[in-house]
Amino acid sequence: MKATVRKFTLAIMRDDHIGGEMMTDDELFREAYTMNVIDNQDYLHPDDYITRKAAARIIHHALLYLLDEIDVSDIRHANVLVDLYDCRTCVLHIAQVYCKGIMGSKTIIDKYSGKTFEIFDMNSGIEHEEMNQILSKIWNRSK
Repeated sequence: MKATVRKFTLAIMRDDHIGGEMMTDDELFREAYTMNVIDNQDYLHPDDYITRKAAARIIHHALLYLLDEIDVSDIRHANVLVDLYDCRTCVLHIAQVYCKGIMGSKTIIDKYSGKTFEIFDMNSGIEHEEMNQILSKIWNRSK
């Protein structure tokens, strides 16, 4: 089953590292919007399934605005993702979560040439199991 924007956002905001365990879900979701962790689209459509690119943006904003984490300065490592520039506004978010090891790539094989490529697969949804793996990677890594 795919995770929704609301469920994904609340999972990040409820974590002990953030300190949102004392608020109701509605208050915490509103707080995520107030703190720029989520944007207008997320706030207005919380029950939409979350895409990988939206998850990357939300994670990146949480790292910046809630945890005061600085960005990786050299994102060239993310250039292996052949779809990195398919969404120009998503590039920085995807590159940051990829370079920090929070979200990985998927390998695809071109059926005509046999070559393998790494993609972020930004428009696919996130299942609950993948969401839990991503959340674990946020907190269980060295910065």
